[in-house]
Amino acid sequence: MTTATTAPAARAALPDDAPPWCRDDMLSLRDVCALAGLSAETVADWVARGCCIGIVGPQGGMSLPRWQFQPRVLKALPKVSAALGLRDGPELLAYLETPAPALGGTTPRRLLEQGKAERVIELAVRCAG
Repeated sequence: MTTATTAPAARAALPDDAPPWCRDDMLSLRDVCALAGLSAETVADWVARGCCIGIVGPQGGMSLPRWQFQPRVLKALPKVSAALGLRDGPELLAYLETPAPALGGTTPRRLLEQGKAERVIELAVRCAG
């Protein structure tokens, strides 16, 4: 593997506002396929349908947040994406990682990781409406 899994120390010094594809919690498309036993076409299809988040970098490679492959999160992402009407990776990522006052100041991502998808989906419906 040749992404965040092998070089986190090199990326750890990046500022908080570093582009998403540079973050240390991102995996390359190749790594996701190898770790999950999926084809690149399957992962690209999931991204296109809003079932998972993919960020295309300036040189065309796709990076995907590692955390989204937790079973609770992966199961809820299509519902959150549909409720928001969003399939754009950077927008969906920003929504999930921005603290929400309606969620007590926590991020939607954190609640998904805790298995509280209903609250996140309810908020997404309100935000989109």
